[in-house]
Amino acid sequence: MILKRLISKEGFTLIEVLTSMVIFSIGVLGLAPLIIATIQGNSFGDDMTRATLLAQGKIEELRNVNYDLMSSGQDTVGTVQRQWTVQKDVPSIGISQITVQTSWVDEEGNTHLVTLTTLRAE
Repeated sequence: MILKRLISKEGFTLIEVLTSMVIFSIGVLGLAPLIIATIQGNSFGDDMTRATLLAQGKIEELRNVNYDLMSSGQDTVGTVQRQWTVQKDVPSIGISQITVQTSWVDEEGNTHLVTLTTLRAE
């Protein structure tokens, strides 16, 4: 009777608990690169959205300006540099081609560009 009580399988031993913790830790560490890639992808998506919205905003601004007052230029909004060109009578007389290019530098030092082009009639 005493021997049966000592061999009882109720609960977990310390070795079993430690082994399961090591296996769990290895699994979680395997997910770390995936989590980092997801965070970087989200950051790039945020930057791309911001640059695109700034380019669209400048195009809308130039579409609402008097045709004769439209001109090329550049500015910086936060960390995004924005440059726009207005080519009058391109591709034909009375039509202007507006091109807005936004650029930014990411955390790794890479430069990214977004370019939007539209046409506006006089």
